[in-house]
Amino acid sequence: MHFSFMQICKSGAIDILEQEAKGEAIICKDGGNRIRTEIRREITDQIIDFLAKVNLN
Repeated sequence: MHFSFMQICKSGAIDILEQEAKGEAIICKDGGNRIRTEIRREITDQIIDFLAKVNLN
């Protein structure tokens, strides 16, 4: 499982998470072949397209 759809982690977040709760840094690690910025751009584009189609903007 990966959490690539979540926010982009701040610099040093992996180290902080591991210190606080071992194993929780997984939320900052991307899975698959795509990076978070690509995924977030695609999600944003899909939301914008949807809103344009239903005239909510």
